[in-house]
Amino acid sequence: MTASINSLVTPGDIARILREPMHRVDYVLNTRQSIRPMRRAGIVRLFGPEAIDEVRQEISAIDAKRAGGTEFDSGVSTPL
Repeated sequence: MTASINSLVTPGDIARILREPMHRVDYVLNTRQSIRPMRRAGIVRLFGPEAIDEVRQEISAIDAKRAGGTEFDSGVSTPL
């Protein structure tokens, strides 16, 4: 899947859009092999717009697991 350079987002953009602290977004991006950057600009990782929803789902799964519920199952089993 290709994305226009204008539609690519940085981890900071994802955190701002989701209104999540940067460390939570970084944790998801660093531990989920399925969410890969589409490009790099120097050391900055650039993700496609679909990464926003993927990160949102993973953060929701982490929150549900912490709450002890099974409201959302991402299908990915990762230790916290």
